Amino acid sequence: MQERIRLTVYVMLTMVFVAGLFEIIVASMPSNALTPRYKTRKLLNSLLPEGWSFFTRNPREEMADIYRVEGQYLVRITDCNSEPANFMGFSRKSRKAGMELSAIAGQVPARYWYKYHAVYADPGKDVCAIKNRKDLHILSPGMYVVAIYPPVPWTYARFPQHYTRTYKLAKIKI
Repeated sequence: MQERIRLTVYVMLTMVFVAGLFEIIVASMPSNALTPRYKTRKLLNSLLPEGWSFFTRNPREEMADIYRVEGQYLVRITDCNSEPANFMGFSRKSRKAGMELSAIAGQVPARYWYKYHAVYADPGKDVCAIKNRKDLHILSPGMYVVAIYPPVPWTYARFPQHYTRTYKLAKIKI
């Protein structure tokens, strides 16, 4: 009798797990006939904000950093998630900075981007003014430099002296 109860509990927990996994997969897909209600999708996205994009990102996708301009110096705002300053990935501050960076970089017109082989505090004469948005919590009003660059190819990873990286830089004011 006790073995039967144990089997029933195991089967029910397995069914709940499979149903939850199916719901997460469907909620992370673009809108379709199986898409759950808005509230359910919003709840799942708040619990799992990255969805499945972590597993499907292009390894050659351009990377971006944002720097605060302080006089002639640059202070990097975006950090790697696995650094001790981000509690080895447990802090969401760097992910929030990345989200704010992507929102701002998308607003910079093409004429403000300049190509360089290093990151400078004064890349070009033009400054792109970005309206201070309410959803910006990490990036406070001030001068910033946005740097977009390709990743180092694996063939050059061990020999960086043989690879010259080209940065697209834009100076912005929030």
